[in-house]
Amino acid sequence: MNKRVVVRFVPPAPVKVSTGKGTSRLRAWKTDKLIEFLEVGLAPLVAQQFPDIELSVIESRAADVRFEGWKPEKPTAMREAIGEMVGTVMEDIEAEEFLEA
Repeated sequence: MNKRVVVRFVPPAPVKVSTGKGTSRLRAWKTDKLIEFLEVGLAPLVAQQFPDIELSVIESRAADVRFEGWKPEKPTAMREAIGEMVGTVMEDIEAEEFLEA
């Protein structure tokens, strides 16, 4: 049986940047690049703690960790652990690399 975990990721809101006195513009996130970074950083952490699990990260409107085709013994604990791993990976980002020009 394939054990698959899907991390549903909600991209951050656009960043408001001041362009002058009383003016500003919004800079959107490069969502595809951000999700790829998260998936690459998250994969070894998940594999280390939960071997034999296939991981994928998708963009969503609601953040969640889903289990496809199986149910772990302690789903809440596993969701919390993966959520902490997401936080660990995301604290290392350099925002400028992931924002549109």
